[in-house]
Amino acid sequence: ATIDGNVATITIQNKGAGHNFPTELKQRSVESLVVVRDIEGKEVGRSRKVFRDPYKRPYGLELPVNTQIPSGQSRQHRVPLSVAAGTVETTLFFKHYYPIGDYHPDLARVLESRTLPFADIAPSTEAIESEPEVHAVTPEGISAEASSVANLVDYARPPIGTVEVDIPEGTTPADIEALIQLFQFPVPQANKAAQKRLAEIGRPAVPALIAALGSWDNKTYNQSMGVLENIGNAARSEIVAALAHDELYVRLHARDLVSRLVWRGPDVERALVPALAAAAPLDRASAARAIGELGLRGQAEGLRGLLDDSDPDVVREAALALAEFGVDAAVPELIAALDLAFYPETRRDLAFALARLGSPAGMAVLLQGLDHGDDLVRESFFELWFTATGLHAGYDPLAPRPVRLEAIAELQGHWAAHGGAQALIPPDPDRDPFAQAHARELVAKIGGTDFGPSGSDDDQAMLEELVGMGKHAVPALVRGLKYPPGFSSKRAQLCQALGRIGDPRGAPALVAALRDPVLVVSAWAAWALEGLSDPASTKALVRYEQRLRTLIANGTVPPSAGTPDGLLVQVARARLATGDESARHTLAALLLSDELHTRQLAIEALVRRYGDARGFDPEAQASERRSAAAEWMD
Repeated sequence: ATIDGNVATITIQNKGAGHNFPTELKQRSVESLVVVRDIEGKEVGRSRKVFRDPYKRPYGLELPVNTQIPSGQSRQHRVPLSVAAGTVETTLFFKHYYPIGDYHPDLARVLESRTLPFADIAPSTEAIESEPEVHAVTPEGISAEASSVANLVDYARPPIGTVEVDIPEGTTPADIEALIQLFQFPVPQANKAAQKRLAEIGRPAVPALIAALGSWDNKTYNQSMGVLENIGNAARSEIVAALAHDELYVRLHARDLVSRLVWRGPDVERALVPALAAAAPLDRASAARAIGELGLRGQAEGLRGLLDDSDPDVVREAALALAEFGVDAAVPELIAALDLAFYPETRRDLAFALARLGSPAGMAVLLQGLDHGDDLVRESFFELWFTATGLHAGYDPLAPRPVRLEAIAELQGHWAAHGGAQALIPPDPDRDPFAQAHARELVAKIGGTDFGPSGSDDDQAMLEELVGMGKHAVPALVRGLKYPPGFSSKRAQLCQALGRIGDPRGAPALVAALRDPVLVVSAWAAWALEGLSDPASTKALVRYEQRLRTLIANGTVPPSAGTPDGLLVQVARARLATGDESARHTLAALLLSDELHTRQLAIEALVRRYGDARGFDPEAQASERRSAAAEWMD
């Protein structure tokens, strides 16, 4: 850092790294901050320069500018000095996540800091240039960590410098190849434009799109699959032929594609069946999965032959397909495979396949997995347990372990007393994969995406559509509650939809949402649980009420979540609906609230439960209300 005439010059050199810096993840950044102060210490100028591999956040056909510093190269940060004397404070930050505060104790690091005094210079009239100061606003002011620091950029949406991206207009092989190459660009609008153009080109683009299914880049093969799906039947012969392509990953993604398209028929079946005996385990596993998803029941015997395969993924896919077909005769072979299985994930899926076929032989495996040490594995065990039994006892895979163990003990006791084949839930015969796929699209859009917020009218329309889809929307809504807490608007609306649909399959996800760091989401989860009236949710609601009372006592209830009395009356209503009679005392106390709406909600819940208002009128004079409320306080 030097003073050169009337300019502060900071030189940042990548000396020693054999690659661009910063690297590893797009979240990383190196930032030079320069603050100019006059002789009295007053700040007269500030400039920030950021070096990083940018996020894909532009909204037009523009490519983000990469400002990483290549190996051995330098970059300069020049800041004009507008006063004759003062100091220049220079700081170089390394940040694990962008945008995060300069002095975050864990996610930011000061690499260097210098203070340079200066005097007797001719003040510069040049304007100070700076990248915008990005201050991420988290929902209800919760910490970046609580709102998911890894997704901070998705709702902070910092501006990014860009250069224009060209979208080829022709139909030559070179144009088609250039369009497919755009799939790798970190520019969503360019991706969409390339997909649209290729779909318009149609069949002439199909061979190149088939070849792109084998790309190393997931963005390329996923978008190629999407375009081929849009082209549809016009590309059927080429897609079916790709099921036996020379390249392994073309075959794998072609099998995924025919499953998404729900293409059945002799041509597809003839191309899939030989792969069950292929040399590559990935071929055998993906073929078994496609056969199961397409409902090709005539291949059940071939699938049974894979239950003793040497590869665990092949065994897993064959088992799940046989369960999908309802092949009860395969139960002894599945039990034998479970006895031999080593990996927890393989044992989990074999146990679930048995449950789908009405056998409780693997339920102890699923119960044991509820205490697995890995968060995601534990969560997957619970999802399959709940799908098979409908029992949850308030279990939340991500809750503190003592809370989880209490729920596990209750589930174990219940299963020991009442479990067995008769307690297993059969698969839903009305499952509609097309409706479920559409619901996933709506869930992704409602409440905003990483590209920007959605409009309130759009959100309301999508909410109504999801509610209208009923049970077909529930899997997508439950999955949508896995979005990070920073997407609070989305999560709150998904809770509303689950409450209005009233499907008991939503209960565990709503129980988990009671611990959401964004209080307004938890409040909507409590509202939804009232409608479900699920006794297994009571303990979680009690813990949520304790959280509320702590916030109220500390005076830290976010205004956006509602009033303290309004929040308390909602959770008390939910507790009463689940059969918790002790909630009556909370509701009786809230009859004395200064808020008319709270009094109305309280007496409404009491009347619904006990059939009589006992003379209480929420709109009466205060003295009359107090006298009538006493009737509820015995």
